[in-house]
Amino acid sequence: MKPGLSPTEWQQLREEEHSYLEEAVTTVTPYTGISSNALAHLRDEWISWKDDFILIDIPPEDSCNDYKMSSGGGLSNEPPMYDHRVEPCIRCKNEGKTDGFENLEPSGYTRTKVDQVILHREIASPAVEFIETVFQVYNRPELGVIPDSVHEAANRVLNGEKSEHDYCKLKRTAPVIYAHYGLSCDDISQLTTYRPSTIKQIVQTTPGVNFDNISTVEFLRVISNKEPVTVSELSNELGYYRSPTHTRLTNLKKEGRVTVSNNNPGRPAATWTTTSQWNKPFRCSECDFTTYSLGGIRTHRGQIHEQN
Repeated sequence: MKPGLSPTEWQQLREEEHSYLEEAVTTVTPYTGISSNALAHLRDEWISWKDDFILIDIPPEDSCNDYKMSSGGGLSNEPPMYDHRVEPCIRCKNEGKTDGFENLEPSGYTRTKVDQVILHREIASPAVEFIETVFQVYNRPELGVIPDSVHEAANRVLNGEKSEHDYCKLKRTAPVIYAHYGLSCDDISQLTTYRPSTIKQIVQTTPGVNFDNISTVEFLRVISNKEPVTVSELSNELGYYRSPTHTRLTNLKKEGRVTVSNNNPGRPAATWTTTSQWNKPFRCSECDFTTYSLGGIRTHRGQIHEQN
């Protein structure tokens, strides 16, 4: 399984100015993992608007778009004007058995189930904001583009050669983003179109993120069971090097989850203990976002609040 964009690469991509379609492929695609065909045909009737999240049910097949972008549309950062579509888009016409949308993967395989994806308003706020702008601010019934335009937009933002591979890399970024937030394979599979086994493969091959490190909760539980504990003792227990262990302890101290008895060099070695809050979730002070992952709360602040 090929990698997705690393967390750093995706963040750099998000800092650039994007057109309407480029915004779709850099927000909706990396948070959902849906096919280019599904994104191009995305419509309001597939979306359930909830207080805390948006639920998207993508059927195995449906009619093609009723509208298409006017000539030159999609180059601005606002939804372009619509024209009524007289006949199905080229891909639906060539691949769809009913001259309509089919939820096809690049291999041509038609899914037998409904693809269901969830966009939490806090974790996936860029994607939620884009979808709300299209379907609630502008009251569009559908995104109204063709799959080829989606691939061209992905090609532009990744500066690649014209192919479907750029969009696929953006698709594979979905598990990477959520893993970076500290979610498990099973959690990610509930939010995206990917199975847990595929999620694990994508994450393992993408630099800058992995599932191999012990979770924040387990890390703190080891400290709680053995406290007071030194960095050396904790490193030996977990099989970690001293430097990353100390860094993690320092970051947890800033979050009020551990305390240190002696932070000076030399003997006796500093010992670390947990606070009464060690098993409580991290909560963002500026919104309702919560997570049990140290990396998740730090990433959330950096991407959602500190850049604004």
